[in-house]
Amino acid sequence: HVRPRARFLLPFGLALLTTWVIAHLDHWVPAFRNVNGFPSGHMAFYFTVATSFAMLIPRSVAVTLPLAALYGWLIVDLNYHSWWDLLTAMVLAIPVTLLCHMVAKPKPIT
Repeated sequence: HVRPRARFLLPFGLALLTTWVIAHLDHWVPAFRNVNGFPSGHMAFYFTVATSFAMLIPRSVAVTLPLAALYGWLIVDLNYHSWWDLLTAMVLAIPVTLLCHMVAKPKPIT
């Protein structure tokens, strides 16, 4: 029997790991070395967490979306990233997270 917590944590952990690796390819793959900060690893992490929680508790979107907007505005205003970096992080993190939750969700043993 698969515990309910494991049904969330396994795909959540896989989504975090996958998104982190993709967002940080510029550290390991020479072809991506000149794309500093693209996409934003911070926003990719945030949207992975927010998407996972939205799948677990749909009402959490009412909190996570305004926080995403505030956080995004702050890291652009502080010149850490551009809006393009944030948009690509969102476009990366949301589908990767949804895919990980669809693929890695353990089925209950009957």
